[in-house]
Formats: sequence, C-alpha cells, structure tokens
Amino acid sequence: MAEILKGKISSIESEPIDANNHATTAKVVSLIGGAVTRPLVIPWYLRGTMGNLAPETEVVYVLFEDKTGYILGRFDGNFQDHIPYNLIIDGNITQNGDTKTSGNVSAADFVSAAYGSTNEHAHTDSQGGTTTPPN
Repeated sequence: MAEILKGKISSIESEPIDANNHATTAKVVSLIGGAVTRPLVIPWYLRGTMGNLAPETEVVYVLFEDKTGYILGRFDGNFQDHIPYNLIIDGNITQNGDTKTSGNVSAADFVSAAYGSTNEHAHTDSQGGTTTPPN
C-alpha cells in the first residue's frame, strides 16, 4: 500500500540526470515525523526550471512500502511558466491573444485574417504580372 504525503525538498540529487541534464531524483523531508526519504523520482514536468524545485520547496509525494516514491507536484500548485524542452507537437495549435517569439519560427504556411496565406501571397512586377516563386 502507498501513502500520499506532504514534505519539503531536502536535496536535489546530482545523479542520475535525464537527456536534458536535469536531475531526476530528490530527497524529501516528511512534514509528519521529519524523516528524510530515499531519493524519489522527479517527474519530467517538475525537472529543471519547469518545476524549479529547490531545498525547502513544499511538495506532495507518494511513498510506497519499499520506500521508493514519486513526487507528484509542488504543494503551492504553481507552474513556473517555463518549458525547458524542445517540443514536438502532432496536431494543431490554437493561440488566443498576443504571442511573443524570440528566435526563428518555421512553419509550412503562415495564415492570418489580416495577411492571408504566405504560400498564396503574390506580388506583381512593374509590368503588372506576377513574380516567380517565391512570390
């Protein structure tokens, strides 16, 4: 049987690390009894700046009978507004509101209500004809 507990990060372990060089385990001090756990798994969504875990950060975790465990989330429920991973999205993205981008953005086509389609966009030359691709 497992228990879901509340605790504070005691230490972030330097090994092992994932493919993005983020720590994958941390020790937690139970807020009931003060015992320190063995290293518990930090899920991918809490690693690095995405979870911003550090000593004294309160977390919710599950502890199993064999003393292994898994950190479920930050107790404050906060998201750190940073995803430190390269994303591959299969499907569409719908964006509402303004978006700020730094760096290059690649897409098969850019379409907007004001601009139309980049792929279908054309200029005319000085003689009134269309230009050769890219238009």
